[in-house]
Amino acid sequence: MREPQWLTLEIHMSNRKILFIQIELVGDREQFVADAEKLAVPIANVPGLIWKMWLTNEGTNTFGGLYLFAVSYTHLTL
Repeated sequence: MREPQWLTLEIHMSNRKILFIQIELVGDREQFVADAEKLAVPIANVPGLIWKMWLTNEGTNTFGGLYLFAVSYTHLTL
């Protein structure tokens, strides 16, 4: 079985950090979605998170997210 392909990109601004994550799913889509839904609340509670946007492209079987953080939370390791 082929490993999933990950792409991450961080953009730093003076007082904000944008994190983009994309994964090309190789396994079971339903299981991936169920696992992602379990992570929604813990991710929403990350200190400094201003907003998140989850992304899906069913045609290419890619999923991801775009997250905006306040950089005053310097303890974040993204």
